[in-house]
Amino acid sequence: MAAFANGVSAHAFELDDVHEEAISHPGAVIVPATLAIGNRIGATGCQVLDAIVVGYEAMGRAGIAVGPVAHMMAGFHPTGQSGVFGAAAAVGRLLDFGPDMMTRALGIAATFSSGSTEFSQSGGSTKRLHAGRASEGGLTAALLASDGLDGPADGLAGRYGFCRTTTSQPAVHLLTERLGERWMIDEITVKPYAACSDIHPLIDAAIEIRCRGVSPDDIAEIYAEVPTKAAEQNSLDGTTSVMAAQYSGPFNVAAAFLADPGDPATYSDD
Repeated sequence: MAAFANGVSAHAFELDDVHEEAISHPGAVIVPATLAIGNRIGATGCQVLDAIVVGYEAMGRAGIAVGPVAHMMAGFHPTGQSGVFGAAAAVGRLLDFGPDMMTRALGIAATFSSGSTEFSQSGGSTKRLHAGRASEGGLTAALLASDGLDGPADGLAGRYGFCRTTTSQPAVHLLTERLGERWMIDEITVKPYAACSDIHPLIDAAIEIRCRGVSPDDIAEIYAEVPTKAAEQNSLDGTTSVMAAQYSGPFNVAAAFLADPGDPATYSDD
């Protein structure tokens, strides 16, 4: 429950860290699971940090190997989907899993992979749950593996594994390509605005225009060209909920002129 609650809370402000290529937010998934099990077993700070690095690696590689743009365009939310593998790997690292046990945990984790992006079309606040469920699911997968539950031997890359069933463009070789040379945690950025990162360029552009002396009263219409994914998933008007506002291109352009998109308080039911 701690991993779930802390994961939801960490993801709720939309000020996450980001792995841009994997289109995911690993911190809100990996850190809660690692702290939960680390506290239980009395892990040292160094052990926790080591496990977090392993978790970022597993989540990031699962995320890029699934073909993240095609994966997300099919309606899957990468943080909830790939996050379970990162949380399972981090917890497995703390529990000193060997290769066989880690394989079992990752296979079980595939069963917990979930998260739909329908919230971007018809509203709702379910996106908040995805990081928490992934954190909890990965932790549960590792604990079930340690208790003897079997999992698929190839839950990631198998014929019906995660990387082949949730996308039209799998890139399974990226699961291990340059392993030990390329580190996912080195590729992390942190969002400056409390909104979906796909619309940050719109916010930057609006702020730049505002700083040049253009006021809302001077604007009759705004036209912006954006990638297909942003056009399809970030076009809600943002008035139905806080979550919708944080995911809305039109709302955030307006917020850049009238408020501060870097402040979570900008997005409220008021």
